[in-house]
Order: sequence, then C-alpha cells, then structure tokens
Amino acid sequence: MRKTRLMTLIVVAAISLATLNACGGAKKEDTKGTVSATEETEEEDTTESEAEEPAAEEEQEEEPAEETVEAATEEENAWEELEIGTTSQSTYKNEYFNIALTVNEEWAFATEEEIEETNKMVIESLSDGSANAESVKNALEKGGTYTDMIVYYMDGTINMNTTIGKISFLEQASAKRGTLVEDIISNNGEEMAELYESAYGMEDVEISAGETTFCGETTTCMMINAKTQGLPLYMKQVYIVRDGYNAIVTATSFIEDYTDDALALFTAAEADAS
Repeated sequence: MRKTRLMTLIVVAAISLATLNACGGAKKEDTKGTVSATEETEEEDTTESEAEEPAAEEEQEEEPAEETVEAATEEENAWEELEIGTTSQSTYKNEYFNIALTVNEEWAFATEEEIEETNKMVIESLSDGSANAESVKNALEKGGTYTDMIVYYMDGTINMNTTIGKISFLEQASAKRGTLVEDIISNNGEEMAELYESAYGMEDVEISAGETTFCGETTTCMMINAKTQGLPLYMKQVYIVRDGYNAIVTATSFIEDYTDDALALFTAAEADAS
C-alpha cells in the first residue's frame, strides 16, 4: 500500500508539472500592460482631435474607456471568488467548482502531510505556509498549481485527485467553445508526453480525447495511457473552468482500467447539498 501511495504521489506531481506546461496562461501583469497600451493609444487619439472636436464629442470618446474600466473591475472581482475544497473522512467538496465526492470505507483520502508533499512548490511560496483561498490564489498567480484532494482505493491500484491551476484567456475561449481538451492536445500533447517520459520515467505515453461520465453527465476528457515501472497506467482527466481558474479532476488506474467507474462517483456539490 505504501509503495502504491508513493507511486500515486509521483503521478500527481507529474500531472501538476504537465498542467503548468499545458495551461500556463498569461500573468495578470501582462494583461495590465495590454490595457495600459490601449489607454495610451486612446489618449493620443483624443489629443489629436481636441482642436477639432466639440466638447460633447470628447465626452462620447471617454465612454468606452469607462466601460473598459467597469469590465476590468468585474474581472478582478471574479478572481477574488476562488475557494479551495474541504475534505472529511468520507467526503470531498469544492463548491467553487461545484464538485463533490462521497466514498465508502474501501477508499481513503490522503493525509494533510501527503497533500503538503505534493504542494511543496505552492506552500513554499506562501508567506505564512498555510493553504487558504487567498494564499493559494496568490501562489497560482506566480504560476504554481495546487493539489486540492487525493483519494486512494484500498488496494492502491486506483486513485483520484483534483489539481487547481490558472488558465489563459485563449484556453478560457476554448472552454466556452467546448474544445479545450482537443486544443490542449493539439497544441501541447507532444510536449506533455515527452515530459511524462523524461521527467517521470513513463513509457509508451499516448494522449487522446475521449468521453466519460462525470457529475451525472457525459463529458469530454483527456485520456493518457502509458506504462510506469512495468505496469499499465490509465488516466482520464476532466477539465472544469471558472473565472480564469482550471480544476483538473484525474482518475488513475494501474493494471486494469477503472477510471470511468471512479469518475462516475463524482456529483455536483449543489446536488450533494440538497
């Protein structure tokens, strides 16, 4: 059991690193820089037209800028809503991403120490070393990922985890189109496969898009098949996007593929509450 748990932590670390590679996104400072450049252009246009345009028309020129400020404020407020999940003996819930998982005695959630081990890069970047919504958000701003939950099946051959990261504007657009998984594979699939193989010793890595049942609905998922330490490894990942953040729910199964059965255990947090 201890050996399979260690293997799980290695796989989760690989997922986190691959997530950084595939869903890096742009820093907010870059976005602010783009807004500033736009504002400079608007100021130049206004200056050139001051001698020719009436005062009333100058006021009309300023209206789009006010709308831009309001939109930016709404986006900033959205970023402040991030919440991390909670785990009890048999239940995991993340209301922010509207997911919940209740398991029986054949499953066990990872200890706080194991979660901290996978979150070293994030925890070490926090000022007080604690993991709360605000500090995790700040760490994600620096390019980190945060493992929210890990749960193991009793024989260690199946596990699931939830990893939170920041997602770029273009990937948010892909999510709205319903093509996020396909676009990630198209743009980063080869690099992700090479990363799994070079950094974590996996072999024969194959990445493709498929479908699975999650929270009672059929949804697109990323499928990763490989070999690790001589054992067949099967992974399915479901991507949930909200307010510039991405939660990746991963089911991993060794020897036999039970990933669909595992992901089918998830429900919507709202439904779980009722």
